[in-house]
Amino acid sequence: LVQTVMGNAKASECGTSNRYRFPRFFFLYGLILIYFEPSGSGESAGKKSFRIYMTPYREKIYNNPFRILGVYANASIKDIKANEAKAKAFLNVGKDVTFPCDFNQIMPSLERTPEMMESANAQLTLPNEKIKYALLWFVKVTPLDEIAFNHLENGNFEHALNIWRKKVCFSSLLNISTLALIHGHYLLAIDSIIKMLESEKHRQDFISSVVDETFQISAEELIHSF
Repeated sequence: LVQTVMGNAKASECGTSNRYRFPRFFFLYGLILIYFEPSGSGESAGKKSFRIYMTPYREKIYNNPFRILGVYANASIKDIKANEAKAKAFLNVGKDVTFPCDFNQIMPSLERTPEMMESANAQLTLPNEKIKYALLWFVKVTPLDEIAFNHLENGNFEHALNIWRKKVCFSSLLNISTLALIHGHYLLAIDSIIKMLESEKHRQDFISSVVDETFQISAEELIHSF
């Protein structure tokens, strides 16, 4: 991973990658280069800065409105409304409600309230907001995604990761990035999300899956949403 990340960063600096066009890519790779700065014993200032910057991403995943609604980021409106109705029915009679993609095995458990469900639904009203939150959540698109999520539901982080590494597509890269952020593997997370966002095909597949094929957003806007 270190060789891959550093190689990609070097390609950016030399102008051999499309990444040079977007300052956000430079910023993310700058974080990586800082992470690898030489240090003596203990944690370097660069690593500490890197860790401090990246840690809030985990909280954003824990409290992602897609997670609160119990759906994947490419879920249909019908599925979202169905989960919202089920949660409200349970919560209104004092019962807890859980969904398969809560992934409480790898994240802190959620304690839902009717107000949380309403707020989460409201946060996903606009397409731009759906895109923003989807960049920090999971999608289920391919048969491999299904297999990987079965492993995650059993708390098998490494098994899920190995499944997604079998095929490079937008869903595997996004899911690897989200899972890596949860587990604090920030270098892997950044490398994966950049590989997804720098590819026009991956970007379009992502947008079509989360919103629809008619929605327009520039590559730079998408990158800055992360």
